Amino acid sequence: MVKRVGDKVGNSADTRELSHHESHVLALIHKWQPATAYLVRKTLPKSIASSFSDSPGSVYPVIDRLKSRGFVTVRSLQGGKKNAELLSCTQAGVEHLKAWIRTSRQEEALPEDPWRTRSLFSRILDPEDRKAWLLDLRAVAEEQRSSIIERTEFADELSEIDALEHALLTTEARIVWVDRLLARMVHAAAKTLPDDD
Repeated sequence: MVKRVGDKVGNSADTRELSHHESHVLALIHKWQPATAYLVRKTLPKSIASSFSDSPGSVYPVIDRLKSRGFVTVRSLQGGKKNAELLSCTQAGVEHLKAWIRTSRQEEALPEDPWRTRSLFSRILDPEDRKAWLLDLRAVAEEQRSSIIERTEFADELSEIDALEHALLTTEARIVWVDRLLARMVHAAAKTLPDDD
């Protein structure tokens, strides 16, 4: 069953659905609350869950929208930097997060993958370039795999372990896929070689 995220709660007349990025920022605020916007921004690139930008121009407008929608409350940070604020999730924010987590969408079953997209057009490369590209992909995936395994050794939250397991299995599947493409290249090359007389 597909559930939709409805966020018509909050203080704003804006009833559009929060994006995945906005919901992720809200989840980070909830996890670290009370948190400064700076902490949320610096935590974002360390998340195994996404590759969203942590630039001020990306994160701070999202936080402003979450505040205006009534999903986040603000209080001034006493004795801290000028204009520093502590952010916390409202009950409406918590309800949105629960709905966001429970949401299942068909389009998320096979998310966009730049490697898969490039593979559709990779026959434009000559065989040696295509092989070099595939070997580069494999090296990147192996490096990512090692990084995930190392991070798993230090994970102390079950939810982080769950996310790392997904990342590891996805990365290992990419390695298997690249190996299959390389094997097909070898097989195709063997079929085109002239027979020895």
